[in-house]
Amino acid sequence: MRALCNDGHGGWTDVGDLEEAASACEGQGQFTWLEVDVHRDRTEALEVARRFGLDPLAVEDALSTRQRPKLEMYGRHRFLVLFQLDEVHDQLEDSQIAVFAGNRYVLVLHDGADRMVDEASARVQKVDPEELDVERALHALVDAVVDDYERTAGRLDVDIEDLEAQALRASRTGAKEPAKSAEELPSQSMLYAVKQQVSMLRRYALPLEGAVAMLQEEEERRRDDDDRTDLLFRDVHDHVIRLGAQVRNIDDLASAVVDLIRSLQGDMLNEVNKKLSAWAAIIAIPTLIASIYGTNYKLWPPPGDSKSWGFAGVVLIMLVSGAALWFFFKRKRWI
Repeated sequence: MRALCNDGHGGWTDVGDLEEAASACEGQGQFTWLEVDVHRDRTEALEVARRFGLDPLAVEDALSTRQRPKLEMYGRHRFLVLFQLDEVHDQLEDSQIAVFAGNRYVLVLHDGADRMVDEASARVQKVDPEELDVERALHALVDAVVDDYERTAGRLDVDIEDLEAQALRASRTGAKEPAKSAEELPSQSMLYAVKQQVSMLRRYALPLEGAVAMLQEEEERRRDDDDRTDLLFRDVHDHVIRLGAQVRNIDDLASAVVDLIRSLQGDMLNEVNKKLSAWAAIIAIPTLIASIYGTNYKLWPPPGDSKSWGFAGVVLIMLVSGAALWFFFKRKRWI
């Protein structure tokens, strides 16, 4: 557990004791930012929930790491679920961040999402002490998560454009000379990695639009002339909308690249089939002639009844027919 208490004058105190952090928040009215890694120890999370009087249903959701991104309103606090996405072995893995926002505190119960929580904590500590409140802290956390999603989406955008360019090069080459091997096509493993990561972004980033919209509407209802927090949430909401459009565009482009690769693979298979069919036809004609000749009919019996001339004539017919078929299929670009 880690707790940071702000004295309202720009000073932050790192508090390691739960009771001290709770008394600073409740008794002295100081803003408190508290983090608990439930992946390592759930006992502290339960103690924090008991001490701050968190709703049992929300606590149950916070300790269950298979939630969806959402914002729910309870009597004494708001409950927000976010996710940190990390690239591990070319795939995205999620870590849940459950946030309880009260009047003077923000409690973060996360499942090993240290990177995102540390980033949000650093942003909170940079907020002007006169403007610091729960809404500013929530904005710092949500904004950090959305920025991280945008960086991931930007990287995926570059990857899928590279795969698209590689597939288009193979298809344009195929207009004159079809791709000859799978090495000329985009990497199948990389394409799968992009599809998997886009799927994770769709699952965890797109539902944020509804949660951020609710935060924005709530701030607009309580807005006064000196408080511009709703504009901050409006900016984050705009980023989430743009992120959703980008993710859908990447997903559509990835599907188009998959279809193009399948088409190129079909063309490669057709080329193989054409070559096999052409050579089968070339071999079939001499085979037919040889089978007829093997019935001991005397084809082209020359004067003097010489069998050698008949044999030579049949072989010549085989060579001429085979050569004619070879030139025909060569002209048709089957071989």
